[in-house]
Amino acid sequence: MSQFNPDFWNVPAVRPHNNCYNYARNWRTDTFAQPGRAHGAQTSTMGCGPVTAAAMADGLMHRCDCLPVEEWPRRLMALVVDPGWDYHWYRHQRGGFWGHKPGPTAARNTDNSNAVITDPETCARGGYTDFCGYFYAGRSVVIN
Repeated sequence: MSQFNPDFWNVPAVRPHNNCYNYARNWRTDTFAQPGRAHGAQTSTMGCGPVTAAAMADGLMHRCDCLPVEEWPRRLMALVVDPGWDYHWYRHQRGGFWGHKPGPTAARNTDNSNAVITDPETCARGGYTDFCGYFYAGRSVVIN
């Protein structure tokens, strides 16, 4: 689990160049990373299946799959989709809550109702109506 550190992501020189995928993976690329782009598998179809496949091309694994110790630290991520429009990722934080960084905006641990996110499946997500699942990102996951 990662320590919640929004200040790292909210610096004016960092914030507009990193998004929810960067935040959830806990990897600053300054490229506004997209699932699958690092491996030629990016999708423009915003649905659970295509976005999941793109992220798995980057090395993410479904939560139920084990990661060897060599892959630690691992990040627990959750994917949601606004069907046909966009995707969004959350990252589990130390303390039992979830953080996220909507696009170029500030990283935070609150949902659309300004409540601390304790469950990405049930938090206020606006148009992101489809919950796609939980994933682990191990040390070898590469995003761009």
